[in-house]
Order: sequence, then structure tokens, then C-alpha cells
Amino acid sequence: MLVKPAALSAPYPGPFALGTFSAPDKPLPRRRDLPNAWFADAYGLTETVSGDTFLDREHALTKLGSVGRPVPHTRVRIVDEDGFLYIDDRKKDMIVSGGENIATPEVERVLYEHPAILEAAVVGLQHPRWGEVPRAFVVFRPDENAGADELREFCRTRLAKFKVPVRFDIVDELPRTPSGKVLKRTLRAIPAEG
Repeated sequence: MLVKPAALSAPYPGPFALGTFSAPDKPLPRRRDLPNAWFADAYGLTETVSGDTFLDREHALTKLGSVGRPVPHTRVRIVDEDGFLYIDDRKKDMIVSGGENIATPEVERVLYEHPAILEAAVVGLQHPRWGEVPRAFVVFRPDENAGADELREFCRTRLAKFKVPVRFDIVDELPRTPSGKVLKRTLRAIPAEG
């Protein structure tokens, strides 16, 4: 659950810089809910001891979803034309639908743009023809809601047809590890009713 400290939503003479984990999954709502905060998106591995990439303040809004450029003395291979790194998804969370790869964070980012959605997670749902199709689990903001048809139409205007979730499950909260990571294996194990 997102806690909104008063200091971050009130006018403040200088910027806040907040480090985050799983940064690419919800960049727009974070910035909307905490307008005076600057999110220092970065990527690193335990094996490398420190951060490997960093998204500077200058590009925080123009390169949404990126984890930045490599830090000095670090090289990465997968970058865009400007040298920014984007993490699509963990291989085990990639949905393969009719031979097409669907990176779940891309679908989740779209869902986070919906004003009623507080949290979202997307997993693959077995399908007899396509192999897998996207299934979304959503948590609504207090006193907000939306129907599956509204959410589906919202996604259709922003995603390719095969990336639009075929099922929307409304939940009170997403299952998480003690460190806050969404447990997608738990979501995949929930039977789809109907």
C-alpha cells in the first residue's frame, strides 16, 4: 500500500529524491501521488555490490520505465538509441500468447494509469488456442472501482489487442514477499472461475 507522507504532497522548496525497487512497474502513479518527489530509478545486482544503471533527474519523465544509463566503469548490452536500459520482464513472468511475447510490466504500467487502480499485477492464464493470455489482478483505490469492460476498453486504447487482459480479478491486496515483491507464482495458482 502506498503511504503518502504530507511532506511529499505539500509545496516544498527543494526536491525529494527517493530510491525505489521494482521501479519500472508503476512510474506514473508514483509521480502523480507524490508530486514533489523525484524517484531515482536504478538497476543493480547483488553480485555486483552496487547499482549498475541510474536514471538521472533530467530524464526521469522523458524516459519513463527506464532504469537509466550504465554508471561509470559499467557496460550493458541491451539499451535504446540514447543508451538507456529498459527491463522488460523476468523470463519466468513473460507471457507467450500465440507465439507473441508479452512483458507483464508493459500491461501493468497501462493498468496503473487508470485512475481507479491502486495496484496491479499481470500473469499468464492457460488458454487452449493461444497457450497463454494475460490475466490481471487489480486493487482499487479507496472508494473507487471499475468494471471489467471498462478496464478492458481502457487497455485496448493503449495496448495491442493480444496484450489486453482477458480476465480481471479484483482483490483486496496483492500477495507479497516480506521485502514487498509481488508473488506472481501465488497469483498464477489461483483458479480462474467461470
